[in-house]
Amino acid sequence: MGDIVMFRNFHDDLLYSYIVEKITKRAVSLSLKESTKTAPKPSSKLHIGWCITDPKNIGDTLAKLNELNLHKLTFIYCDFSQKNFTINIDKLDKIVINSSCQCGRTDKIELGICESLAKFHEIYPDSFVLNFCDNHISKQIKDIKHIVVGCEGGLSKSELASFHTDKIVGLGQSNILKSSTAVVATMAQF
Repeated sequence: MGDIVMFRNFHDDLLYSYIVEKITKRAVSLSLKESTKTAPKPSSKLHIGWCITDPKNIGDTLAKLNELNLHKLTFIYCDFSQKNFTINIDKLDKIVINSSCQCGRTDKIELGICESLAKFHEIYPDSFVLNFCDNHISKQIKDIKHIVVGCEGGLSKSELASFHTDKIVGLGQSNILKSSTAVVATMAQF
């Protein structure tokens, strides 16, 4: 009794401090001690569209993206996505919440799903795409608000052709990256 526990709700920038009043086998009684306004950590405004890959890889990578302050992540079904993979947003949201608690982030990544790359490109026509090319991402970084990262196997020729050549950027290396590595490496540029 008398211990202090702290919580955030991810809806405001307050840190809530509670005093533990009573603990039983089935309940804990807390009383609010104070709520303190904290400065929000700056979140990037980057939005990554990540073509769906194995959900195990997504879950493992999501915490890293949250720690790097990614603003928004939309999962996209593309030509090379395995259609039997389904995304459980509720499960991923729990990963994000736990990651935020661990790293001290005061907000969390916005998560979404898009039915196709064509639909994503329709909604975000100014999107860039990560691919092998000489146009290094750092040359375009100030213009990038939305960027697509492919799944294992990358994007199909028709999907890649839907992007104007000046909207195709690379990381400046010749190694073929796993999708989960590529998405973290992309976020690390910002």
